[in-house]
Amino acid sequence: MDTYLSKAIDGDREALDYLLDQHKDLAFSIALKLVGNEADAEDVVQEAFIKVLTTIGRFRKESKFSTWLYRIVYNESLRRLNEKSRECLHLDCDNGLPLNFVPLDEDAFEKISREEEQKLVNEAMEKLNPNEHLVLSLFYPGEKSINEISSITGFTKSNVRVLMHRGRRHLYDIINRYKHA
Repeated sequence: MDTYLSKAIDGDREALDYLLDQHKDLAFSIALKLVGNEADAEDVVQEAFIKVLTTIGRFRKESKFSTWLYRIVYNESLRRLNEKSRECLHLDCDNGLPLNFVPLDEDAFEKISREEEQKLVNEAMEKLNPNEHLVLSLFYPGEKSINEISSITGFTKSNVRVLMHRGRRHLYDIINRYKHA
């Protein structure tokens, strides 16, 4: 991957396309969780990728490429949210997302397949607050270290640890509610 990065920094568009393709799914997941809808998330990722394209020559390798990229996605997501909130001040709209979930009966949790179990975890993840969701998504499927998550989000390392702890606890509580509903 480092050779692709070096080539991308030197202006090789195919190498950059390869790098972006490797990280597009997690970039989209981060944006989607923060902005709340697919259309805005796609726009955020596109804007982030354009920023990467125009600034890759200045990347100094002080962090991993993925950390740098996800930080750009995170910042673009926040920028998009700020734009939306300014629009809503004029339109008197609500940015809240509804909590739509159907509780499972007592025995259902033991009977569901691995795919259904994953769906349950994904639904529970959506119930977490955005910061908890973000750090857990970066840590587990994203396989980012606490240091990298801190670099991406701008949170302190201790704040990342607290958010991970709270997120895991909330996730456990949500799944237990499904189980015992």
